[in-house]
Amino acid sequence: MAETPLFPEGIALTEEGLQDVPRSVLIQIILALVEENRELRKRIEQLEARLNKDSSNSNQPPSSESPFKKKKSGKKNKGTDRRKLSHPGHRQEMLAPKETRVIPPEICTCGNREFPETEPNYTHQVIELPPIELEVIHFELDRGRCPVCGKM
Repeated sequence: MAETPLFPEGIALTEEGLQDVPRSVLIQIILALVEENRELRKRIEQLEARLNKDSSNSNQPPSSESPFKKKKSGKKNKGTDRRKLSHPGHRQEMLAPKETRVIPPEICTCGNREFPETEPNYTHQVIELPPIELEVIHFELDRGRCPVCGKM
């Protein structure tokens, strides 16, 4: 936007100077200032929009952001628990056991070691992968002599 001065150089915008300017010229000056003001406000909005861009509202990758800049959270409730907003996840499904080992209680805090009645309290499942066995195959490439021409 090329700026054209409203007043020639050396003429100051003072109250006494404005009294000598014709009314039609003053109206043109005011309209020009209003239009320039409108353009400048629009430019400020564009620059502020560019300044506020981040990976969540533009096509920038998240790695382009500074790790030291605090992210604004969109949460209105400060008491909201983050875990409630995230994916709930799932529990590991219990597989059919090949073997079950029951571990009885060993000793009570009072020193008793006899427990005539017990019940399952917790099941911990350990999954072991079998050792990998290598399957080695040899391919032997044979050669022979041609009975017609004698080449190998």
